[in-house]
Amino acid sequence: MNKLILESTKIIENNIHNKITIDFLAEQLGYSKFHFSRLFKEATGLTVHNYINNRKLICSAKDILSGKRIIDVAMNFGYDTHSGYTKAFIKKFGFPPNMLHAMRLIKELFSEIGGINMNYIELYTQLKTDLLKLYSLQELKLFEKAYAFALKAHDNQKRYSGEPYIVHPLSVAIILEKMDMPFSTIILGLLHETSSINSNLNKDDVINEFGNEYYENIQSIDKLNLKTDNINQLINELSHDIIIVKLADRLHNMKTLKHLSQTRWQEKATETMKLFLPLANAMEIEELKMELEHLSLEYL
Repeated sequence: MNKLILESTKIIENNIHNKITIDFLAEQLGYSKFHFSRLFKEATGLTVHNYINNRKLICSAKDILSGKRIIDVAMNFGYDTHSGYTKAFIKKFGFPPNMLHAMRLIKELFSEIGGINMNYIELYTQLKTDLLKLYSLQELKLFEKAYAFALKAHDNQKRYSGEPYIVHPLSVAIILEKMDMPFSTIILGLLHETSSINSNLNKDDVINEFGNEYYENIQSIDKLNLKTDNINQLINELSHDIIIVKLADRLHNMKTLKHLSQTRWQEKATETMKLFLPLANAMEIEELKMELEHLSLEYL
């Protein structure tokens, strides 16, 4: 019987992303459906169906922790809908799959990604590698174009840390990618300061290369006037992409605050606590709120 269970579990693992039926297993092992089902339950204490579902959910949880998107994982393990997968996941583990996603994201955001002394070539390579897991080479042409454009816009510019300025938009784009933001939002993060007052490029350059919508969004990010009494208004009036990029921009700036004077530390940290934490809270982005709060308290 042990040999039977070993062989059957091997078949299940080798077909974990496929639809596995009792009929299929029994046929592979040379048993009748009913005889195989009885032997399997006697040996494992589980029905074949329950065992397969458990293995699918456990393997799917590992994929979420490795960084794959929940909807992709659900489909990859044979679930037709996000809600169906979530229901099965909660029944198995007692908490929803987005909690695993949040745990992974917190780990990423609390890491040194985008912190001090990050080589921009390394950041670019990391982001491109991550994007290649989700998008085709054809789609990544827009990323390459945006990166080259941002590199030109910030050429010869330095941050307070002395690093090339391109480190900042790359880090913002990485934060957005880790948050599973849409591809267009990641590109917006990479371009978000390309028409600022310090940019080597201008309005016409942005519009000619990326169109008026990207330019308008970049301008909205740059001119976003955040006050204690207009947070809900901004959320209602602005595209969520604009607000998310603004929050990611602030997060990366908070990660590199140490190169400013102590007075500026306190100003930025206080502003973050007063304005950006409520904004992240209103947007229901708990992971960003936690990291912004952590960094603000560290400097205050």
